[in-house]
Amino acid sequence: MRWVWLMTKPSIEQGNDNANAPLRFSDDEKVLTEAALFPGRGLIADGVTPVLLRLEIAPDKIDHYPNEATLRLEAKMVSGALEGPPIQDRLEVFEDGHWKVNGRARVSKDKPVAHAMFNAILADQVNLAAGKVEVVLKIDVRDHTDLIVGTIRIPIRRPPIVLLHGYNTEGDWDPAFLKAAQRFNSRRD
Repeated sequence: MRWVWLMTKPSIEQGNDNANAPLRFSDDEKVLTEAALFPGRGLIADGVTPVLLRLEIAPDKIDHYPNEATLRLEAKMVSGALEGPPIQDRLEVFEDGHWKVNGRARVSKDKPVAHAMFNAILADQVNLAAGKVEVVLKIDVRDHTDLIVGTIRIPIRRPPIVLLHGYNTEGDWDPAFLKAAQRFNSRRD
């Protein structure tokens, strides 16, 4: 069995001292290419976990591009909002052995796969629209003619909150808290 470390060793080790240290994907293109694809179910805004995107031009489509195709990635929110750095600045493309904030990826017949990363989001940066439980990020991939050749929608949710009660107590919840929790729970989709 062969273990592949998708995250950089330094970013994993930072987690030993700081549970909130953001993880970073490997700078090894072979590791990125062998990695599992983003399953499309979404992202939890835990401030630690980034999303890896694999950009691949189908073999029958690569012939439409001369020598090399430059793909431009455009990130925007389609539901809700994210506070903090601009959306486009959270998107990095793997190029020449490094992660770069430039929004452009290159593919060719010899190298039909490129990688992008959407960096970790803090829960407090997620601004939900009224009555919603998630925000939605949309990333369009455009070719040199400005044609959209791919789109991914990534739902982003705040992490679940777990309330522990009853340890070394009588286990009684405050009635005001119970009423507020019931009101919130009754408004969910």
